[in-house]
Amino acid sequence: MDWLLLDFDGVLGQRSESRSDIVAKKLNLDRKLVRDFYDHGYKAIPELDQEAWAIRNQADEIDFYTHVFMELTKKYHVTIGNIDFSELAKTFVEVPFELIPGVDLALKVLKQKYRLGIFSNAHATRRDHELTYLNILRIFDIILISGEKGYDKSSLQFYRDAITATGVDAGLIRLVDNDINPLLMATQAGFEKGVLIAPELSKEWETFPDLASMAAKLSFENRE
Repeated sequence: MDWLLLDFDGVLGQRSESRSDIVAKKLNLDRKLVRDFYDHGYKAIPELDQEAWAIRNQADEIDFYTHVFMELTKKYHVTIGNIDFSELAKTFVEVPFELIPGVDLALKVLKQKYRLGIFSNAHATRRDHELTYLNILRIFDIILISGEKGYDKSSLQFYRDAITATGVDAGLIRLVDNDINPLLMATQAGFEKGVLIAPELSKEWETFPDLASMAAKLSFENRE
């Protein structure tokens, strides 16, 4: 049986409240600016990237985001009062996750035809927190989380570990992600061409707006 490795954020789960809104309001910054920074921006700052990822791989989310938000205010020259960055980070981290609508049924459908795994960039706490809270651990045959590995989806080793964990040829594995870069890395590692979950169609990738619509199509495909 072939494998599907599923990203978590944006494919399976989402925050029940916008964390970027919380931080933007607290720091009096534009929401998009905040989101772009904590999602991508800090990686462009070599010193912050090295320090922040060292903290992230130690699985301490509060310290990680405390560091990120402090650097955010420095980068954008934000003058604020006596804000407690650790409390802001704690509030940010504790916004709960919920399954994206339709995911429950989609997983049941996919489970009939594929072996399933989670392939996620996240702190090591994801296994015991979000995945346990959402009661979906039992559905998956393998769980691969960057915070448990010490490296993430930008490392080819993460994909090699997935091949080892599945115990099958790389060509029998597909990655389902909402980011093109991991799909490119997966192809480089020998995976079958992946699936993009995104609101807009892609010319390069098979694209679906959500996991439910992907499951509806794949469940009717004849696979040898």
